[in-house]
Amino acid sequence: MDGGKPIAPPVVHIQIRSHDREAMASPGELLLDVLQRAGVPIRAECGAQGTCGRCRVQILSGQCESSAPPENGLVLACQSSVSQDLVVAIPEGVAQPESIQCAPAAEIGTLVGKTLSPLSQKVVLQTIPVANDHLSDLERVARALENGGELEYSLAALKRLPDAIRQNQGALTLTLSGDGAHRKVIKLEAGDQTARHFGLSCDVGTTTVALQLVDLHTGRVMDTLADYNGQIDCGADVISRILYAQKPERLEELRRRVMQTVNDLLAAALARHGI
Repeated sequence: MDGGKPIAPPVVHIQIRSHDREAMASPGELLLDVLQRAGVPIRAECGAQGTCGRCRVQILSGQCESSAPPENGLVLACQSSVSQDLVVAIPEGVAQPESIQCAPAAEIGTLVGKTLSPLSQKVVLQTIPVANDHLSDLERVARALENGGELEYSLAALKRLPDAIRQNQGALTLTLSGDGAHRKVIKLEAGDQTARHFGLSCDVGTTTVALQLVDLHTGRVMDTLADYNGQIDCGADVISRILYAQKPERLEELRRRVMQTVNDLLAAALARHGI
């Protein structure tokens, strides 16, 4: 306390010259965590155990406390904690490559001879109201849907229903998930939109995440995209990532990294096909 006011905790300033970035850190924080938080794609394939030697960085100004001796002027970021302002540079070969090239946006394949059974289906209904029937919009949908049974509606679908049912002469497309008596309306569209029905197949591998965009109306595989799994910066294999995730905040980081990879691939696929 200083005159009754709390003293602000000290802050360390890190300048990453090779990437033209800056970061703020608390004294004692691992240099690896600081660099990754700043968005530097630095490699730590051993899960920050100090055994792979891939996260060596150059200290251009200042000093850090390291449990591993420097080698050729380089220190292991995963074994070094910051205690004062630093200027660092990331040598070539330490940063992760940007991405793997996407496959051409061409007809890649069709599920020939296969019976399509997607997790959702689209149905088009004719919901023109009859004079003086006094039915609600939901009742009109249930009447138009053969063997309708009980339908559950997402909030987004309910919000869309009043406008959609009054366009295109009452033609309405429902996207349904589930089967039998337990079906949910997850999307509502005005008119006949059954030809635009898409799905995704995603394979999350230790090194690579691959995604396919599929036309669920025809079974055609429209595109295939792949990229490095963003978790690779935190460990080259599953065991390394388990060791890396011993800190709770790092477990959340691993989840965030792989979701970012999936979402980036998804955004690229949708943009390439105007979906």
